[in-house]
Amino acid sequence: MTAAAIIMIFVFGSFIFGGQPAIKSIGLALAFGVLADAFLVRMTLVPAVLVVMSRKLRSLRIRPALAMMPSTRPISSTASAIARTTRSSSLTSTS
Repeated sequence: MTAAAIIMIFVFGSFIFGGQPAIKSIGLALAFGVLADAFLVRMTLVPAVLVVMSRKLRSLRIRPALAMMPSTRPISSTASAIARTTRSSSLTSTS
């Protein structure tokens, strides 16, 4: 991620050497925006917020990772369970 940001900074920074003032200002703004996003936000603010939020969530005893995880059953057992449910519901509805 950081390597891509460095490449983008150099590419957008090269627009500064263009002839038109509008292109120069756009290049400078984009280079600064990528620089701020990659190094300030993603390398400092996001980890700091995650540390603070993990402490708060631990104190509330909430486990968001478990709530966000998909089912741990294998696909084959899930498919067979759906097939059994569908088969049993079709048998009861036709009776």
